[in-house]
Amino acid sequence: MTHRDYIEELAAMGQLEEAVKEFLRGARIVGGQIKMDALGISGRYNSYANRVNSGVEDNDDLERTKNGLRIALLGIIKRYNPPAGITFGDAGEGKVTEKGKLPTEKQGADLAADSGKPKVFISYSHSDQKVAQKMKKALEAADIEVFIDADYLKPGTSIADFIQDMINRTDATISIVSKRSLLSGWVGMESDLTLQHEKFKADKQFIACAIDLEFFDDLFVFNSLKEIDKKVKDYQSKIDEVRAMNNLIDTSDLENKRDLQRDLLINLPKIINRLNRFYTVDIVVNTEKNIDNFDNGVEQVIKALKE
Repeated sequence: MTHRDYIEELAAMGQLEEAVKEFLRGARIVGGQIKMDALGISGRYNSYANRVNSGVEDNDDLERTKNGLRIALLGIIKRYNPPAGITFGDAGEGKVTEKGKLPTEKQGADLAADSGKPKVFISYSHSDQKVAQKMKKALEAADIEVFIDADYLKPGTSIADFIQDMINRTDATISIVSKRSLLSGWVGMESDLTLQHEKFKADKQFIACAIDLEFFDDLFVFNSLKEIDKKVKDYQSKIDEVRAMNNLIDTSDLENKRDLQRDLLINLPKIINRLNRFYTVDIVVNTEKNIDNFDNGVEQVIKALKE
């Protein structure tokens, strides 16, 4: 494992602060443009950390900012050629260890106990919380253990870290998918699909459950990209306007929001493409159109979990 591999693995495991520090440490030795890039990422991370410590920021905004930083770091790190002889990890061996990321003792005890039941994590955007709770109730009635952030996520814990930890520690992940969650830049959707696509073991299951099917329309990605591109340009216009007033004014908050939309602009087609590779269970409920596929969809999910 190279120093670059080590930094990428830290970032993938949600240990963003450690990843940024390691990158900056190596980049200072290398110097040149990569050092400037590392200083820029470090400054953005420090701005994010200050927002976290203030305790007044919206958690969803903070998670989107953190995810944007992680994506930016992983992009820049591809240009990083580690200096010869640099040591890292446990005793310089480049080993990344998990840091006991389970948010509560209760959760650790529950996951450690072998009940013989399938253990399932439901991942969802908070805009779809009612559907997630309904799914939880239905699965528990079928004698399946369900883990969901409303029960196990400790306040202040990173949502991205929690998602990754739960995916690794349960038998299956059910991801509640909707147009709204996709366009919100919801960190969970990318985490779910990226881990499935790149990291998952063969014994892990991933089940996507759709509460609307608009994202399967042929023009969904095209139309969405136009909306997102407009948001990027709007944020850039605001940044330019603030800088024109006084170039000493801090625009990092606007820059982070712009960068999150840029990331979504780049990643939405990849997310939809990966999503299309999985069979998606239809749990659409639309009272106006007299559609209720929830119970039938849940039956499919239960069957898949117990096979």
